Amino acid sequence: MHPKNVSQRQQKAAEFVRRFLSEALLRGEVRNVPFLDVTVSDVYITPDFKSATVYIVTRAAYAKAQPKNEKNILIALKAASSHLRHLLSKQMESKAVPRLQFEKDMRLEYAERITRLIDEVAVESVS
Repeated sequence: MHPKNVSQRQQKAAEFVRRFLSEALLRGEVRNVPFLDVTVSDVYITPDFKSATVYIVTRAAYAKAQPKNEKNILIALKAASSHLRHLLSKQMESKAVPRLQFEKDMRLEYAERITRLIDEVAVESVS
């Protein structure tokens, strides 16, 4: 998902941003995104702290529901990103507050696909 050579400072800032955004969703800071529908799974902050990629998992991903809901959630989060960045600037001790970019966390889907492939190979080898 992101490079392994991430500094401790980046990791600490990323965890702060992840926690802050999770709490902001719980408080209802983003309209049209019910907090129960979204989990902030990970955050990657670039070394210059100018940009942060926020990875989210939606309840639709767990329920294998319609991707339209996920798309609407990403659109709402993108629309609220400047507002969330402003709120974040009040809480961060850093001079630089990263721009927030929201992306779907694909790890769950990748894991399911790998499990399916392993199961298929196992069935073929038994036959």
